[in-house]
Amino acid sequence: AARRRALLDEQASRSELKQLAREQREVYKLVESLVKRTERQAEKDARQEAKQAARRASLAVVAAQKEESRQAKLALAAERRAEEQRKREGREEERRCAEVRRCVERLVKQLEREAEQGELYCICRKPYNPTWFYISCDTCGDWFHGKCVGINAKQGSRIVEYVCDACSRTTGRTTRWVSGAAGDPAAAAAPSRHSGRE
Repeated sequence: AARRRALLDEQASRSELKQLAREQREVYKLVESLVKRTERQAEKDARQEAKQAARRASLAVVAAQKEESRQAKLALAAERRAEEQRKREGREEERRCAEVRRCVERLVKQLEREAEQGELYCICRKPYNPTWFYISCDTCGDWFHGKCVGINAKQGSRIVEYVCDACSRTTGRTTRWVSGAAGDPAAAAAPSRHSGRE
C-alpha cells in the first residue's frame, strides 16, 4: 500500500510538472507573440512616421519653390517698374531738352531780329521812342515802358528802387518806394526814375 501511494504521488507529481511545463510554454508563446506584435506595430509606426516626414519634406520643398517663384515674379515686376520709370524719366528729360532747345532757338531768332531792327526795349520788345516814359530795373538794367508795367511818370518819381516782374520772381526782391512802403502817398519826392533813355 505504501509503494502504491508512493507511485500515485510520483505520478501526481509528474502530472503537475507536465502541466506546469505546458503552462510555461504557453506563457513563453504568449510573450513571444506580444513581442512580435509590438515589433510589428513599432515597424508600422516607423514606416508611417517616415511617410509623414517625407510628405512634410515634400510639402516644404513645394512651398519653398512657390516662394522662390513668387519672389522671382516680384523681382521681375520691380525691374519692369524700374525700367518703365527710367523710360518715363528719359522721355521727360527728352521733352525738357526739346523745350529748352525750342526756347533757345526762339531766343536766338528774337536776338537776330533785334540785331536786324536795332535795340528793343520793354516786355513789348519795341524800339526806343523818346516821347514815351521809361523806367529801368535796378536788378537787370532793362528799360520798360511805364504803360507796360503800370507805372506813370508821377509814380516813377516816388520809386527808390524798381524791380521788374521777372527779377522779382527770380530774386524775391520787390520795388521800394521812397518811404519803404510801396505807393506811400505821404512819401517825399524821390530821385526821378523816369528817363528818355540814356
